[in-house]
Amino acid sequence: MESGTATAAEAATAIGEEISRFMRLITAWKQRTRDDPGGGDRLLLGKLVTCGPRRATDLAADTFLDL
Repeated sequence: MESGTATAAEAATAIGEEISRFMRLITAWKQRTRDDPGGGDRLLLGKLVTCGPRRATDLAADTFLDL
């Protein structure tokens, strides 16, 4: 086996571990922002800064927030 290459099983395991890590990070972020009253505001402002003017419905959909 060459250095830097992985079998399909190794690649699948690595992807599964990264997905698990990502889900834990999302859960931690949701918990932290739930306790922070200004968290949603910063998320919306950040999206507006990076993407420019947006309709409220598009902004809500992009940030997975309720309108």
